[in-house]
Amino acid sequence: MKQGIQSNGNSTALLKKSSKEQDFEYVIAPLTEAEFYSDFYEKKVCRIHRNQADYYKNLLSVELLDEVLHSHPLSYPNAKLVNASKESPPNPESYTTAGNNIIHKAKFLKQFSEGSTMVFSALHDHLPSLNLFCNTMSQYFSHDFQTNIYCTPPDAQGFHTHYDTHDVFILQIEGSKKWRIYESPLVLPLKTQPFDDQKPGKIVEEFILNAGDMLYVPRGIMHDAVSNNVTSMHITAGLLAYSWSEFLIEAILHLSKKDEGFRRNLPVGFGYNPKGSDAKDTLQKLLDSLVKNINVEKGFDRFFKELISNDNPNFPGQLRQVMSLSDLSIDSEIRKLPNVNYEVSANSKKILIHLYGQELEFPTFTEPAVAFLEQNDSFKVADLPDCMDDAGKIVFVKRLVKEGLLNVL
Repeated sequence: MKQGIQSNGNSTALLKKSSKEQDFEYVIAPLTEAEFYSDFYEKKVCRIHRNQADYYKNLLSVELLDEVLHSHPLSYPNAKLVNASKESPPNPESYTTAGNNIIHKAKFLKQFSEGSTMVFSALHDHLPSLNLFCNTMSQYFSHDFQTNIYCTPPDAQGFHTHYDTHDVFILQIEGSKKWRIYESPLVLPLKTQPFDDQKPGKIVEEFILNAGDMLYVPRGIMHDAVSNNVTSMHITAGLLAYSWSEFLIEAILHLSKKDEGFRRNLPVGFGYNPKGSDAKDTLQKLLDSLVKNINVEKGFDRFFKELISNDNPNFPGQLRQVMSLSDLSIDSEIRKLPNVNYEVSANSKKILIHLYGQELEFPTFTEPAVAFLEQNDSFKVADLPDCMDDAGKIVFVKRLVKEGLLNVL
């Protein structure tokens, strides 16, 4: 399969649907998930040309970015300027207000008009469309996701040739850019192996990314991009993934609490006699213990709990939901908020819902109701199992509306 995928422009935007599979299909359409994972994921660049300039406009537009720029108190470094034509990035003091890091909008836009690229980090914390996108992608991948927005004036370049230490999906919103992909020195670098002015190899591919197009670049692949004769704006969606090396390190640390062999000191004098006869035997015993005792499910669960704890809820309409709770009745229609990461655990004393970094405690008799939530995305309050009376069902739903798991329709 060629790296450049063509679409006829008739794909339907699916982000508003709650299915996480469909949401990722929306990002990579018309490519299928099976094709993406077998041919591109963590392997090579994938670019999709659609001939549909407004394909990603439900996520972001120039007008929406302009509104954010002038209505939010943006500060450095979450908003900054970069310019590859200069020896060093523009000095933040030249576009922030005196004495603090607040962006001076006029100075900021003036330097943009003179060739600097505007970079906005973490706008997903402010824009519901980007927040929903990040939550959807995070739930789908079981890895954290972030967005950076890049707005580059005509015939300009923000960054020199480099690679990233995380995979990125480039969603072109406005204008176009010429991309260059190079032979790269390091395959799938760790977070601890950042780009450090390594020299790129020869150019292996050049292409134009137009509005509505998508580009996937695995970590470690060197690249650069220059805008054409129009302003370019794109979203860089970063997959901040856990690696197998992190999983194994975490597993060893966890097993060390139970197996004293992992807690023993290295051999006396190992610095002078690193080839001691017992060292390899000891290491092999520890590796055998790791393979025998490692619990993959519990290891995944520890990372998932960390993912949940990092969730930053941003659900528009929550104020109205809380204000209207007094109207909740046994006949109220309820829905579970889509694309929310949460987990349920239980012991002999209580049921726990792990949500947004919190542990919500419920009595054990509510277990059928909690299980009901996991199986049903929408329902009436009265539909909850009869482990509670009507008043108890209302209290139960009110609690989860307040916590941001349920909505009243």
